[in-house]
Amino acid sequence: MQGKDVGGRGFVVRHLRNVNEARSCHILFISRSERKVMGDILSVVSPLPILTVSETDRFVQAGGIINLLIEQNKVHFEINAAAAKKAGLKVSSKLLNLGRRYERNP
Repeated sequence: MQGKDVGGRGFVVRHLRNVNEARSCHILFISRSERKVMGDILSVVSPLPILTVSETDRFVQAGGIINLLIEQNKVHFEINAAAAKKAGLKVSSKLLNLGRRYERNP
């Protein structure tokens, strides 16, 4: 995505050294290698208007917003609308209809 733009906005890809550097991000991809500290990262960024994305099991259950899945050689995603709302982000109904919604069981 480096050098590309969407709607006139460019992408800058950065590898962060610590979670405090994430405060200035709009989209934060948390890789599988950060699984052990995922909860710590989410606790810092979840109240901020940052779209969190991962490919890690139980990511949306932990409070992440979008989790990417590969099933039958196709990319699918889970989305946690409550986490998006907590971050102050609005998720379009089209996006919600494309993904699997995660909703916490009462």
